[in-house]
Amino acid sequence: MQNSGILQSFYFRITVIALLCAGISGKASAEGILNLSPLMRYLPILLFWIVSLISHRMILNSQKGRPAQFINTFIGTQALKMLVHMLVMVTVAMLNESVAVPFISSYAILYLIFTVTEVISLMPLVRKKV
Repeated sequence: MQNSGILQSFYFRITVIALLCAGISGKASAEGILNLSPLMRYLPILLFWIVSLISHRMILNSQKGRPAQFINTFIGTQALKMLVHMLVMVTVAMLNESVAVPFISSYAILYLIFTVTEVISLMPLVRKKV
């Protein structure tokens, strides 16, 4: 499968996951489980979607070079993503302490879902190289 095919497949998969997360978040809010404003519920999903698309594209583009470049890019993008997401969590927690616990909890779940999805989508590339 070409990189463009892999990227297109990832775009579709990550979009479906983002929409599912938005639906679940809305349902949890309607049930009173997740007490966050719509901005606090849906903006993180959009952020995860955008960051995942950009980082996945960077990782796929690095695959064209040396294998070590692919590994370095993967580790670098994961570290950068983690830093960005930690800064968002800390900033929101500092600015609005009343929603810190539900926001950080939902944000951590989103981080796990999107990271696992990205790693799973990269596994065929890693297996192909070995």
